[in-house]
Amino acid sequence: MKLYAIRYAVDFKYGKMGHFFRGAPNAEKRIADFPFFYYLAQVESKNYLIDTGFRDQETDVVMSRKAYEMARKNGTVGVKRRLRGDAVTLVDDELLIDGKFLFRVIGGHTPDSSVVFFEEAGEQYVITGDECYQIENILRNIPIGITSDAAKNEQFIASIHGTDITPLPFHDVSILAKYRRVSENVVQVIGD
Repeated sequence: MKLYAIRYAVDFKYGKMGHFFRGAPNAEKRIADFPFFYYLAQVESKNYLIDTGFRDQETDVVMSRKAYEMARKNGTVGVKRRLRGDAVTLVDDELLIDGKFLFRVIGGHTPDSSVVFFEEAGEQYVITGDECYQIENILRNIPIGITSDAAKNEQFIASIHGTDITPLPFHDVSILAKYRRVSENVVQVIGD
């Protein structure tokens, strides 16, 4: 398997310390170079785009039932059109995808926020979605500051803290320095 982290945007008005770390003393301080990542996994001849959302492409979509209901109600015309097909799989709790990726609804950040667990070459990983904005959330056992269910987010963070599971967040610029750089906005996390 090969896994790439791809930065597709930078900066966001909610990129503040208080949103990333519950109880941060400098809550209004902006986070420099606040990135948005998605992950591309290549397993044999199949590609998996793992994102907090999705783009209007011809790929299978796996999402929580609550996210689906919200997107069908409030999404753009393109999103609503994309959600009409047979390629949409709804998940209430968890789903193992192709025997490799465990999609799990956590429901801490938002009622439908989800993560993806997987193992490769004996190492365990979790793509954290918005349940963990920065690796520091896990390393220091600090929940995020924006939640719909703080207890669920605390439980998720605590369940990964102190384990050998490698967190792969969507909003941590350190990802670009930690892994092999392929281009300005792409790093290879796993693979040769």
